[in-house]
Amino acid sequence: MEQPSSSGPGLAEAARLQRDLYLYWSGVARAGGVALTSRGYVARPALRRLRADLAAGAPLGDAAKDSVEATDATDATEADQPRLLFIRRALERLGLLRVVGGGAADEADEADEARRLEAAETRAMGRYLARTLAERARMLLRLWVGGAWWPDRLDPRAEPPRLLAPAPPRVAIARRRLLDEIAALTPGEIIPAPSAWRPARSPSASSAHNRVGRRRGAPSRPLARTVASVGDEAAALAGPLAWLGVVVWDEAAGEWLVGLPSVALRGEEGARGGAGDDEAATQAALVEPHGRVVAQSDLSVIGYPPFSAPELLTLDLCASRETLSQTARYRLTRAALSEARAFGWDAEEVARRLERLIGAPPPRALRVKLSDWERLASRLRLEERVTLLETPTSETLDALLADRASANWGIRRLTPTAATIAPEAAPRARAWLLRHGCLPAMKEE
Repeated sequence: MEQPSSSGPGLAEAARLQRDLYLYWSGVARAGGVALTSRGYVARPALRRLRADLAAGAPLGDAAKDSVEATDATDATEADQPRLLFIRRALERLGLLRVVGGGAADEADEADEARRLEAAETRAMGRYLARTLAERARMLLRLWVGGAWWPDRLDPRAEPPRLLAPAPPRVAIARRRLLDEIAALTPGEIIPAPSAWRPARSPSASSAHNRVGRRRGAPSRPLARTVASVGDEAAALAGPLAWLGVVVWDEAAGEWLVGLPSVALRGEEGARGGAGDDEAATQAALVEPHGRVVAQSDLSVIGYPPFSAPELLTLDLCASRETLSQTARYRLTRAALSEARAFGWDAEEVARRLERLIGAPPPRALRVKLSDWERLASRLRLEERVTLLETPTSETLDALLADRASANWGIRRLTPTAATIAPEAAPRARAWLLRHGCLPAMKEE
């Protein structure tokens, strides 16, 4: 899907990070949680599964498959994979993942093994993805600038920093200044970084894509930096800022380029020269691209890469996932529609969202099946804290409903001889039946 040039060369990486945030959360949710080690890192077996989830839809040989600096990716720990660890910590900081269980450090090993990483409910992820890509990028940047949850230099021998710990003032100020100076440039413009800022290995961005957006003229004023801050800011460029698409690395030229426009970094309040309308248009162009989606009459739905986070959330809510590798294969089922209804989407909303993904109305057979399932589901209604009342004849229930004494019992008739009543009204219903010559039988389950 072709994107406007105003979106910047970092759009693909920004969208990929959002997709991987969703896939990581989804993997933890589907597994029912993953175990953590005594130092607070994800255990290796679970890490291998999560890494396989994040590889979905990535072209073979793509550097995006992943920033694993370890010699053997199979045995790599989470601390050896900075981008993967950043995704997990960002999800925790957003409240989309949480650590549960565990105990004090001096307790038995069983307490440490009980520490688990669990996913927040789907509604929380839905609220997050309902924001625009620019809003989500700014949210993560604000959390990174002001928080110590992501250090510029990882120590695999120590536990990850506390989630809500603030960044030291020196670090927060340096990050803010660096981000502001990048936001003052235009997408594709060269960042005049010292040679010490250049990464030892290419980041995960696509160098071919980056060369297209490169601007030949470098700014006349170089970025002022002290020797002491070069190491941390180089780590920021090759780490969170590259993963978020704020900067991209041009492998051929050996230069950092600005990835996203200022609206994604500072919002409309950071627009220069009063170009508010242009900035609003740019923000509207910052939409995650996704590949073709095809719905067929046999109720199957196939999505082709690239995948986007909002696309995958919609498919996971509307259908049952069968496979997710080089293509995303789903099937519409009655159980999937029941889950969508629990989320607040009826059959019409499911069909509307599928149409938006497909770009055309879904097959008629698919819409008919959704409508049939909707009618069947509407006949069933689950209620909490109610008591079932059954009478020997319909006339008895008619008399009970006509009695003014039952007006506040919360009665809802189900069949000619059955109704639900509030649990606290059960003793009064029993007394009423006794007065009218019926011997009630109470059964508690």
